[in-house]
Amino acid sequence: MTDNNETTDKPTDIKDFKKKKKLKKIVEDLKMVIKVYNLSINALKSYATYSIVMETISILQGNKTLLEIHLKKYENMLDSYKKP
Repeated sequence: MTDNNETTDKPTDIKDFKKKKKLKKIVEDLKMVIKVYNLSINALKSYATYSIVMETISILQGNKTLLEIHLKKYENMLDSYKKP
């Protein structure tokens, strides 16, 4: 006996499941790394009068932007797995 609320989706492919799981882990990790970058940038701002610190902040901000681009890419890939 089947319930009317149940959907009849095709079985999950193990390869797709593994890819999706890996993408979720990458997205989680990238979000955490971006948080660490933000904390580092904010902590160094009080020492921005020193040129080497200002250079470090600039490099961190540039790399954070690259990480955000990669995060968006992986989120889009993950969203494509969620769609039927």
